[in-house]
Amino acid sequence: MRELKLLLKKDFYLSFTGPFKKAKAKNKGLSGYLQLVLTGILFIYFLFLYLSLFKGLILPGIKKGQSQNILSFFTIAISLVAIIFTVAEIISKIYFSNDVKILLSLPIRRNNIFMSKILVSMIDICGLCLLGLIPIFYGTLKYTDINFFTMFGILFLNFSNICLTLSLISFLIVVFMKIFGGRGNLKNFLQIIGFLLIMFLSFGPQIIVNRFFASGANIDYEKLLNLIKFIFPQIFILSKIYTLNNFLSLILGIGALIFSFCIFYFLSFPLSKIMAEGVLKNEVTANKKAHRTKNKKTSASFAIGKKDLLNIVKTPVYFFNIGITGIIFPLIFFINMTARKENFEKLRDLLSNLNRYGLENFDIFIIFAFLFFLYSIFLQPSTLTSFTREGKSIYLMQTLPISYEDQIRGRLFASLFFQMLNILPMIFLIGYISGFKLINIFAMFLGGLIGSFFSSTFGLLFGIIYPKFDWDNPQQAVKKNFSIFIFNIISLGIIGLLIIFIYLLFKKFNLDFNIIKILILIL
Repeated sequence: MRELKLLLKKDFYLSFTGPFKKAKAKNKGLSGYLQLVLTGILFIYFLFLYLSLFKGLILPGIKKGQSQNILSFFTIAISLVAIIFTVAEIISKIYFSNDVKILLSLPIRRNNIFMSKILVSMIDICGLCLLGLIPIFYGTLKYTDINFFTMFGILFLNFSNICLTLSLISFLIVVFMKIFGGRGNLKNFLQIIGFLLIMFLSFGPQIIVNRFFASGANIDYEKLLNLIKFIFPQIFILSKIYTLNNFLSLILGIGALIFSFCIFYFLSFPLSKIMAEGVLKNEVTANKKAHRTKNKKTSASFAIGKKDLLNIVKTPVYFFNIGITGIIFPLIFFINMTARKENFEKLRDLLSNLNRYGLENFDIFIIFAFLFFLYSIFLQPSTLTSFTREGKSIYLMQTLPISYEDQIRGRLFASLFFQMLNILPMIFLIGYISGFKLINIFAMFLGGLIGSFFSSTFGLLFGIIYPKFDWDNPQQAVKKNFSIFIFNIISLGIIGLLIIFIYLLFKKFNLDFNIIKILILIL
C-alpha cells in the first residue's frame, strides 16, 4: 500500500503539481499574475457556459420531471468524455515515455505501476464529473422529492461508471500494445484508429440526434431509452437507485463503486504483466527499417521543415491537438447544415447569388478573403510549439551547423504548409456551397494564406520567447503548456478586435464601402 501511495504521489506530481510549480517558478512578477488572471477568466467563461446550459436546458427539464433522463444522459456523457480524453493520455504515459521503462527495472510490484497510472486518470475524470453534477443535484433536490441518500448513491454510481470505463479502456490498450507493440509505423496506425474513434464518439450522437429531429417522425423515447440501457448497463442501475429513494440507494451506489474497483484491482495483475511485455516490446522510434537514401545535398531550411512536419504526423498527441482542427470544424458545420436541408439551401442560395444583394465580384472577393483571414488566425499554428516539441534535444540542435535563419524559415514553411492543409477542407466545403466560383476559391485561399502567415509568424515569435523544453512525454508539450493557453487568448482577442473594427466602420462611422474595402485590404 505504501508503494502505491508513493507512485500515486509521483504521478500526481508529473500530471498536475509539477507543471504548475514549474510554470509558477518560471513566470514570476507581472507575467505570473497575468497568467493567474487569464486562468481565472477562462474558468469563469466555461463556468458561465455550463450555467447557461443548466439554466436554459437542464433546470427546465428537471422542473418538468425529466431529472432521471438528464442524469442518465450525463452518465453516458461522462463515459464518452473518459474515453475521448484518456485513451491518448494512457498510451502516452505508459508506452511513449521513459517513466514506466525506468520503473520496471526497479523492485516495484508491476500492478502498482499500472494502477497508479490509471488511477490518476480516474481521479481527474471523477473531479470533472463532480463539478458537472453539483448544479444538477441542486436542481433535483430543490424541485423533486429525491433525498441526499439518493444523490450520493448516484454520485458513487458515476464514479463506478468511470472506474469501469477506464478498466475496459486499459484492458483494450494493453492487449493491443502487446500484439502490435514494436511494429513499424505503429504511431501512424494509432493516429488513424484514434482519429476514427474520436470522430465516431464526437459526431455519432450528434448525427443520430439530427437525423431523429430532421425526419419529423414521432420518436419512441421508451424504446430509445431501453436501447441506451442495453448499451450502457449502468443506466439500468441508475434507474433502480432513482426509484429506491432511500438509504438503500446509497448502499447500492457504494456497492457498485466497490464492485467496479474490485474488477479494476483484480484485472491489474494480469494487465500489468501484459503491459510490461508491451512496454519492453515497444520502441519509441516507430519504424525500425533502415532507410537507404542517396547522399543528396538539400536545403537546411527544407530539411528542418520536413523534420517538423514528420514530427507532427508521426506523433498522435501532436497530430490530434494541432492537425485536426481544420477537419473537425468543417465536419460540425457540414453535419448541422445537412441535417436541416432547408438551412443548407438557404445558405447555398445566399453564397451563390451575392451579386443580387448589390455586391460586385471585387466586394465578394474582399468578404471571402477577410473571413478566411480570421478563420486561419483561429486555427492554432503549429509553429507555437515548434521549438517546444524538440524538448531537451534543443540543446543538441544548437550544436548543429544550421543557421538561426534556416531554423526560422524551415519551421515557418512547415507551419504554412500544415495550416493550408487544415484550411483546404473548409475551402472545399464553402466552395461546394457557393457553386465552386473561381473568385471565391481564390479569395479564400489567399485570405487563408495571409492569415496563416500572420498567425504562424506571431506564433513562432511567441513560441521562441516562451518555450517549454522540460517535459518527459509529448502530452506535456501540447496539453499542459500554459503558453498555448495565453496565445489562444491573444488570438481570440485579435479576432474580436478586428470584428469590432469592421462593425464600427459599417454601423457607427457610415463610411463609404469603397473606403472600407481599402481599409480591409490595408489591414
